[in-house]
Amino acid sequence: MNKAKFITFEYLVKWTIMDENVDSNLVEPFILQAQDINIQTIIGNTLYVRLMNDIITTGTTTGYYLTLMTDYIQPAQAQWAIYHSLPFLNYKLTNKAVSEKSSDNSTVTPLETVQYLRNTVRDNAEFLSTRIREYIINNQTQFPEYFSPNNQNLLSIKPQVNQYFGGVYLGGRGSGSWSDDAVFGGGPCCP
Repeated sequence: MNKAKFITFEYLVKWTIMDENVDSNLVEPFILQAQDINIQTIIGNTLYVRLMNDIITTGTTTGYYLTLMTDYIQPAQAQWAIYHSLPFLNYKLTNKAVSEKSSDNSTVTPLETVQYLRNTVRDNAEFLSTRIREYIINNQTQFPEYFSPNNQNLLSIKPQVNQYFGGVYLGGRGSGSWSDDAVFGGGPCCP
């Protein structure tokens, strides 16, 4: 299948924290990764292919599809592309090693700061992803591909209902200690 990108590197620079001096060749794979992994999961394969075909054949979409693309999908995809690229912008993979980039005018950012930035960007991306779903649901008759996906291919990606990652609760008693009793019986949660 031919690929059409929903956003460009220039879009990232204009609408996100991405600086224009970042090498676009480093970021381009993450633009497609965000589109394939996140956007396709949100809208499902049938609507995804519809939008992709519109862009390939005419260069754009129209009507509600254009609003969906420009007001909802593109901002979310931009945040997801930043999320996916953040850990890799400071590293270079060569035939000898994975090396860390540096320059005379900058300092290396601690891993905790990168993780904080990724979490913040992910929160924004999840919010924008929810807005995609809400727009589609509020305009159900305009997006039949979302509500009646092509089921001929059993491996086809169906639209995901919930985007937020809520973490994992592992139990515990509030004192910070882990107890098997709390999970396997004998604790306050499981008699």
